[in-house]
Amino acid sequence: FGNRVLKGPYAFSASGRVPTSPTPNAFFARAGSFTAGGDGTIIAGLEAPNQPGTPSPARQQRVFTGSYSIGADGRGTMQFCEDISSPCTSGAATAFFRVVVVSPQQAQIIEFSSPTTTSATISTGGEIISQDQTIFGAGNGNLVGTYSFSFGGVSPALSAESVIGEFTADGHGIISADGAATPGKMDFNPGGQQALSASTTYLISSNGRGTVTLGSLTFAFYMISASRAK
Repeated sequence: FGNRVLKGPYAFSASGRVPTSPTPNAFFARAGSFTAGGDGTIIAGLEAPNQPGTPSPARQQRVFTGSYSIGADGRGTMQFCEDISSPCTSGAATAFFRVVVVSPQQAQIIEFSSPTTTSATISTGGEIISQDQTIFGAGNGNLVGTYSFSFGGVSPALSAESVIGEFTADGHGIISADGAATPGKMDFNPGGQQALSASTTYLISSNGRGTVTLGSLTFAFYMISASRAK
């Protein structure tokens, strides 16, 4: 282990709660990507935060830099300096995490309190997965074929909601409408089955970040490989 265990491009996701403000225990999620330098530095960070009731929809993009420190046992810390593209200093950090490294390709994270406080302003948990950066140049061609998906969070009415489904992407930015020979359905809980009645579009940029609308839901996503995204 040590800092060298994390090196190269990674995608991450984490979800949880904002304990205090403005609505106690409001749902919060973030997904993004960054490059770990193998020396404790994080560069080229992009993320999409999402908190109901705030002007930060999932399609909004924020930049960040950061740093990390991994011990000999694989446990460590990580911090982001959000909306900063220059090197991240300890005083400028805005998000703090504890990390447990599984392998050079995967780590588990929990959002934690700042070293100067005893409570976290945001409490989330998730994972970091190594990205196959060689696929990024394909753009929309990164999604081609039939995919299944699973999401968990809250509805616009702020009640717990989970969604699973499937769709077919053509590799050129089009997701086909549901049909006899084309998968394209979503199941909501609570609720019931809802067919994707019309086609929709997606867009993937050269850095592996994409956006897509499925039914009435809009998502930002970050490619991991040709068969997986967060």
